[in-house]
Amino acid sequence: MKLKRSVLPAIIFLLLVTLLSTGCGTSDSPAVKVEKMFACLAEGDFEKLGDFYLPEARSKISGFSKNQKSCMICMGKAFTKVENEKIDDDAAVVNVLFDKDKLKKALIGFMAPKAENKLQKDMLVAMAEGMAKRLSKVPVKLIKKDGYWYVGQIKMK
Repeated sequence: MKLKRSVLPAIIFLLLVTLLSTGCGTSDSPAVKVEKMFACLAEGDFEKLGDFYLPEARSKISGFSKNQKSCMICMGKAFTKVENEKIDDDAAVVNVLFDKDKLKKALIGFMAPKAENKLQKDMLVAMAEGMAKRLSKVPVKLIKKDGYWYVGQIKMK
């Protein structure tokens, strides 16, 4: 009888460890995947960013220019949350929300230095404000392959 009491907790513990290590109880949902991707962007970790894309799309990341990387870091820092996760078999869509003020500031900081005069700067600031308004909510499409979710497309309006 004493042996049964000590074996049962050990079996329950092993089952929990097995479930957690195989993914049950952990969250690798499309929403969590996108949140982690934007955290990498905010940190400027482009090496780790490749893990969120299908292997055939990873080579594009290494080809990003310095300006493209700066803009992507700004987007990562302006990220606030993911909402409306919709999963349909091996495809999913989540909406990414951005802080409009942070996004506007980031876009102005990215675009305004390119201006050669006040008129151009004013035009670029107005463009950045419009873009920040349009990009405050962006759908992100994901694809499930071999049990893992990968970012397939970020649809900028």
